[in-house]
Amino acid sequence: MNYLQVIYGYLQINKPEEALNYIKKINTKMYMLSQLYNLDNNYLSLIIHDIITSIERCALDWQLKNIKCYISEEKLSQNINKYIENMDIFKQDLYDILRKEFEKQDVYITIKENTESLQILLYNDLEIDLNDRNINFISISKNISLFAENNKKIIKVDIL
Repeated sequence: MNYLQVIYGYLQINKPEEALNYIKKINTKMYMLSQLYNLDNNYLSLIIHDIITSIERCALDWQLKNIKCYISEEKLSQNINKYIENMDIFKQDLYDILRKEFEKQDVYITIKENTESLQILLYNDLEIDLNDRNINFISISKNISLFAENNKKIIKVDIL
């Protein structure tokens, strides 16, 4: 269903406040996508866009929290072929994990990097300390690991 159909539906059933809330939600998403597409690193934008597509396929809401990245496009481009070669497998693995672990939850997206690695973290709870070194991830596939404890979940996608 496209955005206009949803807004039209709210207006037809005389729920203008719901229509306005939905428009605000769309504006927020458009702003976040604008930030994504204006990154200095096109490869990273592509990967995050693919992740967002997987999240939306699961009918989950998402928010970009921190997508600043200082790793050069050149360095990322050296490793992008690994991602592209395995893209279909990666997308299916991610989709399966999201459907199983993040049912009806918002997904927050952030980037974590150091000089040797770049990770995209997907998590469901803003209270999670993403810098906690005691988080034990379980490897799910070649590039994807999962941390799940109680209702707190983190998916780690290793890019570099």
